[in-house]
Amino acid sequence: LVVLFQKWKETKTIAKKEYVTFMICLAMANFAKPSFMQMFIPGVALYMLFDLVQSKGKNFVFLFKIACAFIPSVIVIGIQYLLVFSSETGKGISVSWLEVLHLYTPNVLVSFLLAFAFPLYALVIDWKENSKRTDVILVICLEISGWLESALLRETGDRMSDGNFIWGSYISMFLVWMVMTNRFFVYQKTTEQKHSQLKIDIGLGLFFIHVIFGVLYVGKFLFVENFWL
Repeated sequence: LVVLFQKWKETKTIAKKEYVTFMICLAMANFAKPSFMQMFIPGVALYMLFDLVQSKGKNFVFLFKIACAFIPSVIVIGIQYLLVFSSETGKGISVSWLEVLHLYTPNVLVSFLLAFAFPLYALVIDWKENSKRTDVILVICLEISGWLESALLRETGDRMSDGNFIWGSYISMFLVWMVMTNRFFVYQKTTEQKHSQLKIDIGLGLFFIHVIFGVLYVGKFLFVENFWL
């Protein structure tokens, strides 16, 4: 979905078959993982707002066409909301800043920086090029959407500690990692800047530190009794 959105944005053309496929995939994504759409819809809306401001409204018609593709998925997610969160089910949603995140980490900022050290570094060292790319700006908007959802929203009752509104930020984190890892290795291959080798070495160091701690985490999750609990 992200790649298709980028293609349309860069070519300014939308093939009918691609548009219908995009619309169906958006609706089906609600059934596969509603958390994705809870993050994706407001994230894309944020990106469109950014694009409208940047283009001074010139891209309105084009962006409106893309926005219309989200109508079926918005209807589906609305029905899902009514089925899950209602007075009859006794479940609900409330707003509480960082309450759920603090159940998982004593310091949200430090945890964020540890999780995004490499992607942030990859973003900054080639900011001039990255700031022009649709995929980079889009995944940043998706991450803002996913993180704010995890920081603001919580389920009421005994499901609060499940942290179900954190899933959107996990998915957006994955997208950020995929895009920025690609951007870093493209930078490594193409850059001719002076002192660029040092920047690349630092980036590779950060990347492998993430990999090592990721392997350690998965190992504990799989083999250490009650680690998850």
